[in-house]
Amino acid sequence: MKGGLVNKQGMMPRLTTVIIATVGIAAPSAEASFEPQKSLAGVSLQMTREQVERTLGEGLIVVDGPRTPSSFSIFYPKLHVYFVRGKVKTVSTTRRSERTGTNVGVGSTMAQVMNEVPGSSCPPRYGFTLCKVGGLRQGDVGSYFWINDAGRVSRLGLGRPY
Repeated sequence: MKGGLVNKQGMMPRLTTVIIATVGIAAPSAEASFEPQKSLAGVSLQMTREQVERTLGEGLIVVDGPRTPSSFSIFYPKLHVYFVRGKVKTVSTTRRSERTGTNVGVGSTMAQVMNEVPGSSCPPRYGFTLCKVGGLRQGDVGSYFWINDAGRVSRLGLGRPY
């Protein structure tokens, strides 16, 4: 082979290989990992434990839930999935890697949420700010962006209020 990144012996130089590998790892994903009202980290509401574990792998810790005898939580690094009666009720994360299609996620400003997430509103509530898409009434599906004191998203969530 001639030209490009191949040397005279038909091999890629080692330095070039390292640079290509590093660039490949750092490249952003074209897919959104947080689709408001639909999924977060590949987890959708009403998924079963088996479906979640097929998507995310086995959780680090499984804890029986305090709310009902039929509830439990599975914890992953910086991700929490809560189940009621065997189905996902809420999923939340502090991972910076989980982003909307418009690149909004943990670390984004409240203004970015309001400008880039269709249907979002950010009313102050009970001494903190929670931006949301969807309702806060029991049974509504909601997507949530917790805003910290610095005016930035500190946690993402998807779920149905209790």
